[in-house]
Amino acid sequence: MKTAKSLLALSFGLIGSAIVVTNAFLVYLTLFPLFVLLLGVLLEPPSGVLVSIETNKKTISLNDEVTVKVRLRVTRGIGRVLINVSLPPEVILSEGSNVRVFFKGFGMLEREFYLKLRFPKKGSYTINPFEVRTLHILRIVKGSYAVSNTVEIQVLPEIRPPKRLRIPLRKTKLLQLPMSLSIRGERTIDFREIREYYPGDPFKFINWKATARFGKPLVNEYEREGRKTLMFFIDATPAMSVGRLIGAPLDQAAGLVASLTQYLLRKNYRVGLYIIGPGTMIPPQGGSDQSYRIVKTLVSAPEGLKEDYITALNRAKMILRRFKPIIVFVTNITENNYFSIQKGVSTLGKIYGSRPPLILVDMFPYSVFRDDSVELIRLEKLAMGKKLSRFVPVFSWDSEEKSLPKLLGEISMVVR
Repeated sequence: MKTAKSLLALSFGLIGSAIVVTNAFLVYLTLFPLFVLLLGVLLEPPSGVLVSIETNKKTISLNDEVTVKVRLRVTRGIGRVLINVSLPPEVILSEGSNVRVFFKGFGMLEREFYLKLRFPKKGSYTINPFEVRTLHILRIVKGSYAVSNTVEIQVLPEIRPPKRLRIPLRKTKLLQLPMSLSIRGERTIDFREIREYYPGDPFKFINWKATARFGKPLVNEYEREGRKTLMFFIDATPAMSVGRLIGAPLDQAAGLVASLTQYLLRKNYRVGLYIIGPGTMIPPQGGSDQSYRIVKTLVSAPEGLKEDYITALNRAKMILRRFKPIIVFVTNITENNYFSIQKGVSTLGKIYGSRPPLILVDMFPYSVFRDDSVELIRLEKLAMGKKLSRFVPVFSWDSEEKSLPKLLGEISMVVR
């Protein structure tokens, strides 16, 4: 509209000048802006826009790239076509451009272009709709607007379960409870006792007569085969929010837990999960479905929420008393959470009635900073880990120095 007003103003200006100076050439010259204005009104801006996007993958791991294919089609009009998309701040554009400009002539405009994206953090992402705006060739008539579809992409932690481990024949460092074989594994037909109902118990084991008599849900408990149970407690508090965006400690910890889960489920373990911070809990179970549940929970778990270890263990007390599982803490030991971890170990001792079968994985996400303070932090963490190692085996993991498969091998030698 500004262009139309400018052309009209120019035409009237030339007419006024022609009248004042009585110049015939200026009279003819006034027709040119009017001709351009008429031409602009007759020419249609680009319209009939169709735009769509698709990806080669819907589920990826942290080290993968996603290729986004964009298809654009404009059937009518003449002018410029602008296409762009606003990417989430966490997404890295590794190849291509998210802003393009094309010129639509008299023929149909059809274009395809590609973007390659990387996702440095786990989670569920939505690729926003690509926006298409068209501009009239003379900016006289208002153009059109169109948007594409959206695409959902799920980014999983890096999962690399050990395929084959050569474990020497030696005694494990981890305490095994004498009653562990009777509370792990599949139920047999041998009746054991009537006990209170726990979340996750099958309804078919509810003892309806006893429930009606005592006024609370009771179930029949049967003897179990000798299958071991393991419970992960992964820290999602602010202690795991340090380091860098790519390869953040919580994402690496999620990859460790997911990889060990798949390995242990193949070894006929029952595996459970508790996320410290949001308080999300998955009771121990076996089977391939359990791996899916744990990975899905790790991907969608919120970060940075505060919760101490005593609160987390008390919330999981019923599960711990029922299964007496091996416990794996995955955390980043700091001055702020050291005493919470220490009290958590003591709380576990009270729940188990003896020294619990527990190991601790201490993340070290500070190597990426590469300054003098890193070694000071390392010494402080080693000192705190040494104190805790009197009660629990401590595995320190610096991903810059130790690969995930190597750490999995070390832990698997203990948890077996």
